[in-house]
Amino acid sequence: MGTKRLNQLIIQGQSSIENGLVNISGSKNATLPILAASMLATKPIKLIKVPGLTDTHAMLETLCTLGANICLDENMSLHIDTKDCLSTDIPIALAKKLRTSFLFLGPMLARYKKAHIPLPGGCKIGARPVDIHIEGLRRMGAEIVLENQAVTARAPNGLYATDFDLPFPSVTGTENLIMAASTAQGTTILRNAAKDPEVEDLINFLNKIGADITGQGTSTITIKGKKTLSKSTTHTIIGDRIEAGTYLIATTICQGNILIKGINPEHLTTVLQKLMAAGAKITTHPDAIQLEMNKRPTATSITTKPYPGFPTDLQAQWLTLNCIANGDAYITEEIYENRLAHAYELKKLQANIKIVNNTVFTTGAPYLKGGTVNATDIRASASLVLAGLIAKGETLINNIQYLDRGYNYLEENLNRMGCNMKRVHQPICKKKQYKTIIFDWDGTLVHSLPLLLKSHRETIQSLNLPPHDEATLKQYIGESDVDIVSKLYPSMSTKEIQAYLELFIKYYVKNHSSIQLIHNQTKKALAELFSHGIDLCIATNKRRKVFQEELSITGISNFISASYCGDEMPKKPQPDMLMALCKKMNTEPEYCLMVGDHQSDLLAAQSVGMKTLAVTTGGLTKKILQHYNPSDILENVTQIPHWLGLTH
Repeated sequence: MGTKRLNQLIIQGQSSIENGLVNISGSKNATLPILAASMLATKPIKLIKVPGLTDTHAMLETLCTLGANICLDENMSLHIDTKDCLSTDIPIALAKKLRTSFLFLGPMLARYKKAHIPLPGGCKIGARPVDIHIEGLRRMGAEIVLENQAVTARAPNGLYATDFDLPFPSVTGTENLIMAASTAQGTTILRNAAKDPEVEDLINFLNKIGADITGQGTSTITIKGKKTLSKSTTHTIIGDRIEAGTYLIATTICQGNILIKGINPEHLTTVLQKLMAAGAKITTHPDAIQLEMNKRPTATSITTKPYPGFPTDLQAQWLTLNCIANGDAYITEEIYENRLAHAYELKKLQANIKIVNNTVFTTGAPYLKGGTVNATDIRASASLVLAGLIAKGETLINNIQYLDRGYNYLEENLNRMGCNMKRVHQPICKKKQYKTIIFDWDGTLVHSLPLLLKSHRETIQSLNLPPHDEATLKQYIGESDVDIVSKLYPSMSTKEIQAYLELFIKYYVKNHSSIQLIHNQTKKALAELFSHGIDLCIATNKRRKVFQEELSITGISNFISASYCGDEMPKKPQPDMLMALCKKMNTEPEYCLMVGDHQSDLLAAQSVGMKTLAVTTGGLTKKILQHYNPSDILENVTQIPHWLGLTH
């Protein structure tokens, strides 16, 4: 089973961390705004060190829904091309997944002069400073209406420069206004801007694609607007200082030693000072931090502040440290008014805590006592994991899915360093969940990869085109036929692409009768699903005539309730094709399961609210498919009946 969907974590306490080594992931809080900023790039970009988190996935889902072309290569680098983005409306289902969907407001206004975005998570204006985004954009000429928990914005004459003093150094507010100003008319000055390393990384990325921005790392940022941002670039995301800080605090709590690589120590200056005050021995290198701790920590008070102050995203973890430290201390939260829910959970583990308004007072004890607690957000979940490590006995953490929004392989890394934890889940009857299963055709149901590769090679040879190796061809298999040819031969005209495809289809039809397209075990699996009353449908980019011939060859047509093909819809598996199948089957997307072998299958289904199941039969590895957050990843379709609990 895929770990990302499991909802509980069991930790055996009293752990120590010995000879720990962690390569820190790319920063989540740098990645999300840079993904939004890719909307401004008129040329393809490449991002390195993108973290495989559910929040990252939600941003990629949003980009795909807006029309971006996205590819993850074998080196886990992300290739993004937004030239085909046309939509300016973010669906509410995507906006609810994460607050940073609001970061698309500035780029969409800058590029398309309009945007419609639901308020993130039903946010109330003023509760968290979304109002700063709106006021700044209004100063730049945007007309913004707030109604029905959504923002509708337009700038019919484009955005123009302003001199804006932010009432609070909001990180996302600063980022949204920087992105909007990068193509605005004139020179914009933002005062009291956020100075965080993630803001600096965004500016560096924007400058690489053609922006003219100065003042990064200071509270005054100057943006000279450009007509377009037309440079292609490769950008490496900075290391995640919050992930790094979490491992450092964990080692201070448990005692031991750790070396973390891929992080700039200057991004954690205040945190390192506090760790040394707590008793840790720290050695820094240009791109690494080493920490040793051989005694119970000393309780150390903190107050969260905007960067370079102590980060609010490490407040919860620091509270766990103070709960087991020697002495009394306090923590005051000055960034958010409601970020102390984890304190009540820590009290369930016998932590000596007193909460007064936005301040928590602690008297440390040598250890906590294991129990059952509930994670309430990303950093709260991390603080409870750290508490479980030092607690006596067993700790069970519910709602651990929050952890996957902010940490790559946290429990795997901690287990490797001597801790003891595992994920578990409540067994459910999946059979009752799904009325309809929609299958991709090539690579998912039928073993067509050799056939596709052979037909492409024959077409390329017949047309005397420059050949491509098998790895390159495999990289694009699963996308629409036109997209495959366009990426193989970018200089081809529309007429030449059409000629290529006509010849390709001739070779394909000639070859497909000589290959066993479907395995007998796959047929048996489909028959099993059909016998339990599940409607089986097909979504394919093939032309109807070719698909019908293949369907006849496979002998499974009696099990298929409905299908849509590429010549009936713009592309497979775009959301409109999947919604058309739902309509034909008279069912809602939430009761459908999409089974596919390619990221495009998964992202399209998730954008309309369908659950997804990935199979590795199409050539993409489990490592790549995991980044698109399917409910699970199976080797092939034959495993689905067992996965659904229909067989034993």
